[in-house]
Amino acid sequence: MQEMRIYPLKEIPEEITAVAFAKTSRSPEAFDKIAAELNADSSSKFHDKWVVGYGHSSVAEHAVAHLAAENISRLAVECIESNRLIYGKVHPLPAVGQGAHPSSRGN
Repeated sequence: MQEMRIYPLKEIPEEITAVAFAKTSRSPEAFDKIAAELNADSSSKFHDKWVVGYGHSSVAEHAVAHLAAENISRLAVECIESNRLIYGKVHPLPAVGQGAHPSSRGN
């Protein structure tokens, strides 16, 4: 079994963090390994291609607050995803059909 890893991200520029998360979602490699392979120039090119060129704004959304969690249980993932931190407050996601997520209401 792989080692569970949860750690704060610090001293990584926001643009590199955003690109590392985007690449992590499509790679079996650990976040910190992917981030170590990036630099400002390669991250800028990635942003230009995927965010500006193709409109994948989800890449840019990673530039907020960051906590990496690897090899955790599905239950832990559900807990994290169901209680996202938005504007300094924890907002549980509404059940399907109960309205929009708090971030879309301008709170």
